[in-house]
Amino acid sequence: MCSSDLTDRLRARVREPFDKIEAGTTSLARLQETADILRRVIRILQLSKRLAASMAAGETDVGKAAQGLAELSDLLQEDLTGLEVVEGEARRARQWRAEVERQGEQLLARGLETGNQASTGTGLQVFYNLGSLSAVVAGLLDSLHSEVRHAWTEGLDIKRISERGEQGGEARGRTPGRANLPSGNMAAFRATLWSNLDSLLEGLHAHVVKVYHLQRLLCKKVDPLTHQTYISVLDQPALVSASWSRLTDIVRTSLADAVIKSNFVKQTLEAYVEKKLDLQTILQDLKDPVEFLRMIRKKQNQVDVIKKPTSIVMCQECEKKAAVVRCEQCKDYFCQDCFNSTHATGKRRAHITSDVEQLVCAAYEDRVATCQCVQCGLFYSDEGFLYDYSKHGEDWAMGQ
Repeated sequence: MCSSDLTDRLRARVREPFDKIEAGTTSLARLQETADILRRVIRILQLSKRLAASMAAGETDVGKAAQGLAELSDLLQEDLTGLEVVEGEARRARQWRAEVERQGEQLLARGLETGNQASTGTGLQVFYNLGSLSAVVAGLLDSLHSEVRHAWTEGLDIKRISERGEQGGEARGRTPGRANLPSGNMAAFRATLWSNLDSLLEGLHAHVVKVYHLQRLLCKKVDPLTHQTYISVLDQPALVSASWSRLTDIVRTSLADAVIKSNFVKQTLEAYVEKKLDLQTILQDLKDPVEFLRMIRKKQNQVDVIKKPTSIVMCQECEKKAAVVRCEQCKDYFCQDCFNSTHATGKRRAHITSDVEQLVCAAYEDRVATCQCVQCGLFYSDEGFLYDYSKHGEDWAMGQ
């Protein structure tokens, strides 16, 4: 028997079991795919039932509804066309998502407007679970900036100022060739302009406060599964700094446009600046709001310490050591050890501190230093220096 015959016989004996194994493998793959589709469909139906109950409950369970919608959206992204039950649930999911987004926007807007952190936190949780937090925060800031820009444009509009000024003073006929200057009582017009500027600056302050609280809340909110903060998913985490830069641009542009459009506004502002203050210096000082706030806190602490010139501000926790920091939320003074122990856990971990500068005696922490040793450089009270006199000798310099 030749080798070709043997090969044919061997091929015939192997092909039959191979074809059976191949057919069985194909059947098992199809069965596995069918089982996966069934599991996804069952999960979709379970989530839909749960979401229907959550949506009926209203805003109370809107955070859980958003989480369920996110999982449901992931399941519906796979190709399940042709299944009527799935297509029906997909339509319901789109309607629920639109409703949840609407409620989330209402919670977020109401929370920022009233300062309610619970409402703001729930709104942020909704969009974090839906995977659109970064876009929503960016849109929210754009909306707030647009409101500020509109307010400044309207507040510096010479036509509106003229209308209000004429209501507050005696109107007179308009003089041809002086369209840039309002007619009527000039004092009333200036009063209206400054009243508008006061309102605009108050609105600017309110806007910065909203953004500041929003950033703090985003830093506090943490995903319970991944343990990442909400702010880590944003494209621009430094909300306050970015918002402040945009606000200064809006104010600068609005003032420049108002000055170009009206000689009255230009003359009023120039007269005030020449007499009262240097705006360029103030804007430079306010360029970094964080450093500005720190400077204010430091000055306030210095004032509080100066109020007690003959004694040292002691730690209000242990009452044994001199205070080195002040908690801006607790409004108390602490030494470093006590602050670390009392603010190690819970909400106190996020408290903001400012340094307390005191001239403390190296020997007695409850006494003000009045001199400095020229050898070791330490500061002492008179009693403290005499106590350590043997360590330093006779050379020492009195403080101011």
